Amino acid sequence: FFKEVRPEALTSDVLKVGQVELVLDAERLPFPDGSLANIVFMSVLHHLREPFRFFEEAERALAPGGRVVFTEPYVSRLSYFVYKYLHHEPCEISGGVGPGGPLGCGNLAVPSVLFGRRRAEFERRFPGLRLLGVTYHDVFLYILSGGCNYRSFAPGILFPLLRLVERVL
Repeated sequence: FFKEVRPEALTSDVLKVGQVELVLDAERLPFPDGSLANIVFMSVLHHLREPFRFFEEAERALAPGGRVVFTEPYVSRLSYFVYKYLHHEPCEISGGVGPGGPLGCGNLAVPSVLFGRRRAEFERRFPGLRLLGVTYHDVFLYILSGGCNYRSFAPGILFPLLRLVERVL
């Protein structure tokens, strides 16, 4: 749906599905240095085999003032148990980043760890990518909604109340 909001955007994925215009690997971006205005991810970062490799590529491919903007699940103390034991994707909050370490390749905790307790390491390693902010949302509402693939665990009539509880949390 992003293309409906930003028609000039180039859509991509690792597979040719739906309206995808370009098949690519985010860890090996096929763009010249300094050629991208922005990179927008929607639930992608936690699927990357080597997240740091992507950020190296982003530093290279982004034009001055370019941004990386993404939405990812937030693994909080509250949601960790649910993600770890009741969700279909792996969720590990310790270890290294990349292949062979739990912080890579389908790990829901990657964004929460990289921009939480490992934020200083991220900022040292990628000085060309200034972290402007992290906004937490959907502490547990995403899980209760069934996420992208499953039926909702809560009736729709409860969602206004659940949204209010999330804002308070």
